[in-house]
Amino acid sequence: MNCQTHATRYPALAVPAPPAITPAGVVRAWRALAARLAAWAVQRRRAADDLDLLAGMSERELHDLGISRSSLQAIAAGAWTRDRADALDPGRGAID
Repeated sequence: MNCQTHATRYPALAVPAPPAITPAGVVRAWRALAARLAAWAVQRRRAADDLDLLAGMSERELHDLGISRSSLQAIAAGAWTRDRADALDPGRGAID
C-alpha cells in the first residue's frame, strides 16, 4: 500500500499556503480601499451635479435632448440609455 498524501502524489493540485499578512500589505490594502472610496465619492458628486443641471432645465430643453423628467434619476445613476428609451418608444423625440 502506498502511503503518499494527495499533495505529494498530485503536486500541481496542492493548495498553496495563504500569504503572510504584513504591515506593509495592510497599509496597501487600506490605501486601495481609500482610493476606491474617493473614486466612488467623485462619481456620486458628478451624478448629483448632473442631476441638478438636468433638474434645472425646462420641459422644452429636456425634450430637445430627447429625455423626460421622469428619467432624470436613471440618467444620473447611469442606468438610462437613449437606445433603450428609443426601443421602448420609437416615436420619442419626434417633433410634432
